[in-house]
Amino acid sequence: MKYITKLSSVYYFIEYSILFFNSINIIGGTILFSYYIKNINPTNNNTIIENCDNIFLLDFLGIINSFLVFSIISDICEIRLLSFASNIALSGYNYYHIHKITQTCITYYSNTTDNINYISIYYLYNIFVQSITNLMFIIICCLCVRVSNENKRKEIEEINETTNLVTSNNIYPQIDDYDTGNLYDSME
Repeated sequence: MKYITKLSSVYYFIEYSILFFNSINIIGGTILFSYYIKNINPTNNNTIIENCDNIFLLDFLGIINSFLVFSIISDICEIRLLSFASNIALSGYNYYHIHKITQTCITYYSNTTDNINYISIYYLYNIFVQSITNLMFIIICCLCVRVSNENKRKEIEEINETTNLVTSNNIYPQIDDYDTGNLYDSME
């Protein structure tokens, strides 16, 4: 198997892995939000679990970011870079936000024993998916650089082979280099 073929198969495996993790993120988030929107408490018009420290907003932004990550299917480099940049920005903010969560939110999320708090679990899964996606984007960038370098090396080898063939043909004199006037004189 050629080296470029191996690199391209690793590239496609990583790209499909990114799509797989982000599709699970989209499906899980959509089901979770539809469940919590459906189960609104009729007395005070709030959801069952309160939105402490904007966890709902960050989860929703994670779903939107996963939709944006699906743009890596296109071959347009700028769209891929936008997807990579938005993923890095959101995961960076989520890491900052996880250290900034107040103690009341931590106790609230840990004391909801009647229901499993899927929002906080999904928030952590969202951070995991964004981290894995960042890592895989970096690996894809390294693979693209590697393939580009391999293609340049092959082009240089082809140019060297072509110049060697041209110079080897110039070693032997051409027909025009002989004095053809003496040939006709000797035949008569």
